[in-house]
Amino acid sequence: MNNNFKSLLFMITTIFCSLMVVSIILELMLRVLPLKSIEFQAGMFDKDINLYVYEPNSRIIRTNIRGERIIRDVNSAGFLDIDHSLEKPEGVYRIGFFGDSYVEAKQVLLNDTFYRRIERKLADQHVEILAFGNSGWGTIHSYLVSKKFSEYFNIDLVVYIFSENDLGDQIYEVKNAESMPYPYLTDDNKIKIDNSKAKEYAKKREQKAVLEYIYRKSFLVQNIYRRINLLIKYGVKTSVDDDDMKMSSKTLEGIYPNPNDLPSIWPEEIKRKAMVMAEKMISRWKDEISDAGKDYVIMYIPREGEWNKPDMVQDSWKFWLKMFCERERIDFLDPTPYFIKYDNIGKKIYDDHLSIAGHKASSESFIDWFINRAKRAKINKDSN
Repeated sequence: MNNNFKSLLFMITTIFCSLMVVSIILELMLRVLPLKSIEFQAGMFDKDINLYVYEPNSRIIRTNIRGERIIRDVNSAGFLDIDHSLEKPEGVYRIGFFGDSYVEAKQVLLNDTFYRRIERKLADQHVEILAFGNSGWGTIHSYLVSKKFSEYFNIDLVVYIFSENDLGDQIYEVKNAESMPYPYLTDDNKIKIDNSKAKEYAKKREQKAVLEYIYRKSFLVQNIYRRINLLIKYGVKTSVDDDDMKMSSKTLEGIYPNPNDLPSIWPEEIKRKAMVMAEKMISRWKDEISDAGKDYVIMYIPREGEWNKPDMVQDSWKFWLKMFCERERIDFLDPTPYFIKYDNIGKKIYDDHLSIAGHKASSESFIDWFINRAKRAKINKDSN
């Protein structure tokens, strides 16, 4: 072995060892220091719904924009909620909340979420709350999760938490993500579900078992991967900006908008397609729940920056959704008056999704609707 080869081998070994030491140091730093936008989580592909959920009984760790370290446990179903028994206890009324990151609510501790607050307030009415949410899901994805778990847990009331980016999240050309199913309209204007992209994506990840294991276990790898994705999608950008968090972006490039883009910049053809698919998806969902003898309601999450304007002038999906619910006789829960109440006393409603005050306002909105609904039902029963 000549000296040049020995020198090269020594250099390669030194570089490799140095990179390993630096990686270990960075891994430890990310695990210990509460750095903003740093997250750690593990996911798994649920073949029943062709969607990724959290790995059951794992844990997510993140630092929110306030610099608070949030640690949340994942239940046995793969969601950031407490565990629930398969058998519904006698005399208990189960309510399931289905949606995206606003149900996931990983920006706050579990006890601060609107759904845990609701259960505490309605404890004397024997109400049990179940939450099923994950970032990036649209209407179809909430429907698929409900289709599996509503029956599985014998849920009495299904609540769809509608977020302003839901319409874009269920159109592939807008969402531009391979990891989930998408709806499409047939020639006779019926809605079907295409699972092919999600299945192929999951298959590819299964074939990279070693890399997948490293990703699931490493803070460093997960956060490097996220930032590379941000770089590819948005250019030089280390985190989601204010416009994305407020769903007030105007990033139309070419034909298709971003899911968070204001409706006013959506091309009309794509906007109509999004609304038609959402209406058909919601109608199917509502009909299936009603046929099972259960109840269905939509709770709207107002768009930040628009929520305190009159409905007709908001650059949001609210007016369309409200009119659709009225036609379909679906209760439309709007927490805006409660947002205004907290806003008037100087409380911040949004803070990277809902703030703690936003969760309080949302829970009060639902509780008042639920109690008034029960009173109306009693009056109708007595009058008959």
